[in-house]
Amino acid sequence: MNNFYQKKCEQQSALQIIQKERSETVLVNAAAYFLHPQKGGAKINDQMLKNLFKKTGYEYPCEEKIGKLLCVKTEYPCGKDKKKPLRIDLVMEFENICVGIEAKVDFKNLDNNLPAYSEALNSRKRERECKKFILLKTENADRVEEVAKKDGWDIINWSELTKNATYIPDGTAVGENDIFSDLLKSLKGIETMPENLDYDGEISKLDRYLQDLNQNLDSRIINEKTKKWRFREWKGDLGIRQVIEPRLVIEKPGRKGYTLDVCIGIRGLQFVIFKRGLYCEKLYEMMNDNFSYYYWQDYQDHYPLFDRYVICERELNGPKFPENVKSVERMDSVVVKYSDNWKETAIIHIEKILKLLDGL
Repeated sequence: MNNFYQKKCEQQSALQIIQKERSETVLVNAAAYFLHPQKGGAKINDQMLKNLFKKTGYEYPCEEKIGKLLCVKTEYPCGKDKKKPLRIDLVMEFENICVGIEAKVDFKNLDNNLPAYSEALNSRKRERECKKFILLKTENADRVEEVAKKDGWDIINWSELTKNATYIPDGTAVGENDIFSDLLKSLKGIETMPENLDYDGEISKLDRYLQDLNQNLDSRIINEKTKKWRFREWKGDLGIRQVIEPRLVIEKPGRKGYTLDVCIGIRGLQFVIFKRGLYCEKLYEMMNDNFSYYYWQDYQDHYPLFDRYVICERELNGPKFPENVKSVERMDSVVVKYSDNWKETAIIHIEKILKLLDGL
């Protein structure tokens, strides 16, 4: 399981370091660069343009069907909807065809005003042909295809767009070559998953543990705290945050927003405490008075989080240094190990934490 996240995070790109690897605006600008034949396209033998037009049934370059690229515009203006500006992520105007691309990375619903986008593209294309694409991750294609095709938009995924795109060094300084190669890596990495890693069996086992704990919570918690606390199972959020180790999330609805994440890991259970949305000094003081803890750093977090705390088994209360590893990896942060009575032990810890949070 550690290998999964390590392979996923090793050799971070520049965009990952500055935490922009999931920013649609940044990634669209990077894609526009490599789609431009006089810019990044020349550095990858126009492979992304070739992949894009392959989806239209044309072979790039083609003077008759496509022609030369005249201009490129990101955030192409499409008027307003209820006073909110409408923009297509990327529009490319060729001599014989116009191409519009609405890009998605991590999203829940395709709620863009596609008819307004189409109208703007039709106005721009004049007598030329027009092709419209929704660019997204493969796993999201099925749930938006019907909505997209209703207004004449086709689907292309990031892996199709970047397939076989390889940066060709052009003799410039090594540092510059590294920049372009790194940027292309970020685009290709949108859908990349570590290969040859079998963790299905581990997921099934952890899912059973999660369900067992949720179903066997002490009746005192259920009866006395149902109105105060909300219980739900969490296994990631539509690709926005991929996890193997699921969580039982126990949260207080409303403004207080105190949350206990019970992380159901392969090694055992970890308890992460935080307040949604805002830093809470009272919570910080409570943690220092009652627990020894690390600042929480999950496998995919770049840095420890200053307002999330994972309980650990060390002497003296207060924050501890995790000795140059992420706190999620520390064995002493696995407070409950699997045994015959692990569920009962977990419930004791949960009761104690919820009681303390109730007192804030």
